[in-house]
Amino acid sequence: MADVKVLSAEIANRIAAGEVVERPASVLKELVDNAVDAGATRIIVRTENAGTSLIEVSDNGSGMNQNNALLCLEQHATSKITDASDLDAISSYGFRGEAIPSVASVSRFTILTRLHDDLEGTMIQVNGGEIASVEKIGCAPGTCIRVAKLFYNVPARKKFLKSQRTEDFHIQETFIQMALSRPDIHMELHCDKRKVFNIPPSQDTRTRLSSFVSREQVKEMMEVDYQEAGISVKGLCSRPGLARGNSREQRFFINQRPIIAPEINRAIRNAYEGIINKGQFAPCILYIEIDPSRVDINVHPAKREVRFREPQLICQVISHSLELALRQLSGSQQKLVAPTFLNPAIQVTSSRVSLSLDTAKNLSEKNELNCPQTEARKDLTSVNVDSQISHQNSVDLTQSEA
Repeated sequence: MADVKVLSAEIANRIAAGEVVERPASVLKELVDNAVDAGATRIIVRTENAGTSLIEVSDNGSGMNQNNALLCLEQHATSKITDASDLDAISSYGFRGEAIPSVASVSRFTILTRLHDDLEGTMIQVNGGEIASVEKIGCAPGTCIRVAKLFYNVPARKKFLKSQRTEDFHIQETFIQMALSRPDIHMELHCDKRKVFNIPPSQDTRTRLSSFVSREQVKEMMEVDYQEAGISVKGLCSRPGLARGNSREQRFFINQRPIIAPEINRAIRNAYEGIINKGQFAPCILYIEIDPSRVDINVHPAKREVRFREPQLICQVISHSLELALRQLSGSQQKLVAPTFLNPAIQVTSSRVSLSLDTAKNLSEKNELNCPQTEARKDLTSVNVDSQISHQNSVDLTQSEA
């Protein structure tokens, strides 16, 4: 058996890069995360050749002095956490201290940064993990990071990249996720010197979403606003008739962090069960606020996935919030009660829903007003079936005319 050895910093960084830097879009995400953590209100992203030639992220955040700029290139150096207890309630986007040195180890890396109160900034150039130069320079306050010739020193990794069109798609998708997660930040994306997105800040979810999908679709979506058991769910959900063949337009954010969570996908399926066809997915954008101690984001190197301490409760609260929103498709004014899985002492914030007058009368006679979900699902299913029958009749008529 060979002797056990401690790996060099260069090898360690390249191994970490294999976990953090999957493709150019991964670099974009890590750099934008750092810009948001720095308090930026304006972030500009530029890419060339799908990020393989250049990825540049500039911001007007706090910036760094020269010592901190050098330290951020060290493995596991971060300003986000200070002790182990901070990992139990992470509120920042980055915290591992791996991204910057990992990216710098597989690219020609340049960082320009300046504190707002300083007269001059710092420029550091790194080639394949080795610092090439450190100098004082005049630059705008904030930070600008340029990643050139990504994977130039690991050609095997570069071979596994997809076509330029595919990598550009992932870059734009990552940008959209980040822009939707922080609607209060002005964001721009330029690909090959062509402006793709220029998104001004907005506190209105519909306005922000309209930058990426048609205004007609956004107009047809319904408000979601519900809070229970310390979990807040806000956003927009679609009508049954707008269902898609994939889940790409289902976007959700935990404490403003874009994430992947099977529990939330399951909650959406439960809410739309019997309303849309099997294998279809209802577009929605959900902002979920929860105590950071109730969710663990330290389960994936790229911080895409999370683990909930109460996954079943999360699923049930989100499902109920969507059911309340979908009630807007029915008709009257009925007071809702909290579902049985929640604390009955907590007041339901959404107090009125829609039911037809006849339906309310029938429910009253059957003494079922305290359990509206079943009738709501029947009403919505009826609406969906009627629309499908109407569509089929129009198709048959068109065919007969032809």
